[in-house]
Amino acid sequence: MTEAPLNDEPKRQHPANSVAGILRQFFQHSLGAMLAVIALFAVISFMYFEGMANPQAHLNHVPIAIVDEDQGATVSTPVGDQRLDVADQVIGGILDQNNFAEVDLRVVDRNTAESGMAKGEFFGAVVFPAELSQNIADLVTQTAGNDGAEGNAPPRAQITVLNAPRASVPAPQVMATLAGKLNESVPKQVGAQVLDNGRTLAEAAQHEVSPAAAAALADPVSIEQQVFQPLDGGVTNASFPLFFALVLVLAGFTGAMVVSQMLDSRLGFAILDIGPYSHLAPLATHSRTRVLVRKWAVTLIIAPLISIIAAGISRGIGVTAFPFWQMVLFSTVCIAAVGFASHAVIAAAGNPGMLINLLVFVVFGIPTSSGAIPAEMLPRWFDTIGQVEPINAGVRGIRAMLFTPDAWNDGLGHAYGVLFAWFVGAIVLGLAVTKYYDRRGFTREPNGTPLPPALAKALEGEDADTPKSQGDDPRELEHVTSGSVGHERQR
Repeated sequence: MTEAPLNDEPKRQHPANSVAGILRQFFQHSLGAMLAVIALFAVISFMYFEGMANPQAHLNHVPIAIVDEDQGATVSTPVGDQRLDVADQVIGGILDQNNFAEVDLRVVDRNTAESGMAKGEFFGAVVFPAELSQNIADLVTQTAGNDGAEGNAPPRAQITVLNAPRASVPAPQVMATLAGKLNESVPKQVGAQVLDNGRTLAEAAQHEVSPAAAAALADPVSIEQQVFQPLDGGVTNASFPLFFALVLVLAGFTGAMVVSQMLDSRLGFAILDIGPYSHLAPLATHSRTRVLVRKWAVTLIIAPLISIIAAGISRGIGVTAFPFWQMVLFSTVCIAAVGFASHAVIAAAGNPGMLINLLVFVVFGIPTSSGAIPAEMLPRWFDTIGQVEPINAGVRGIRAMLFTPDAWNDGLGHAYGVLFAWFVGAIVLGLAVTKYYDRRGFTREPNGTPLPPALAKALEGEDADTPKSQGDDPRELEHVTSGSVGHERQR
């Protein structure tokens, strides 16, 4: 082995030995890192706080079905027949007076409502049964008779509020809030008319309506809350798809960083630090394109293995709601898409590519994923970002496999489309950039392609070679070497 010539010894930066010099050197070396971290967490704070602090402020897009099956009824009174159509009165009040401006109410038939809740398109439904008005008419008639005079309170009619936990985590809370508002509004819209009819009939029959019967007439409808298709198959938490998708995205994103660092160390492009030890392997002659393809190959090998492990652990803890190999295939595509994109960005941008990946896949991805808070409860521009985020696609695909009857049409197909777009885009970007770098001769040797002067000065500082101001005396600095410098390089 040939000893490296003395003039091949790397340049060294030495610590300053005066207070002024130490401070100047500290800020020269650290200011860029401080600004980068501050900017990063300013963005993180904004994304998480803007999306999570007040979801109710964006409820004007939450879809809820209204099912009107009420057949209406006629109440015969001394002053003539009175037509009673409770559902029309309540729905008209909701839509015309905009009492529920926070939600997007859609009047549909029962089949559409149930299909929408099963697919996660509706957070829930308000069902007005066919016998609603007739039950209230019977209540009026009974009140006018002996039951009302003797103080008996006939049973009230019923409106059903269904919540769809498969749609999103907050669906039960949203529907409970709506049920509470119906409890407040229905007596005002219907109760006065019903009570008047009851008293008119009672007077004609020479009875007096008892306080209990009057209370029943004034509030003739009960609001019953029910769960539509409770979660099963080992999953009782509607946010489970978010955590599964997060594992897949982290496997692609974090896995790419680990693979990139370890492979670059093995090829001599980066120093490998293990505890107090550091090692610099002989420098390989691999082109940037070849190195990128190698990293992609590693991702293709580990993606299905991680997918099998993730799906296997889910089955092991009792989650049986998904088809095993369909989940493995989807997970593999998700990990590969994120991994390929992460490697391509790192190949194009170098070390800053890791920060770019963090921003794209985590900082912007998780808040817009619709996994914890649905898109209908987020700012509109969050939804725009979420439509192209891999983690949003992951949540949508996994939720479809877990919770919906027709997974492909209920979100899985869309998710595959987004992930394949990332996969193809990563290949195009990665190959285009690395081939360009290779053609221009931008090798990865240390200082093989010098930085632009302004950037080099900003990164290295004035003291890159030897301290020379602020009270620092070069003669007082001990020149420390660490033995033989060298490693023979493959050129």
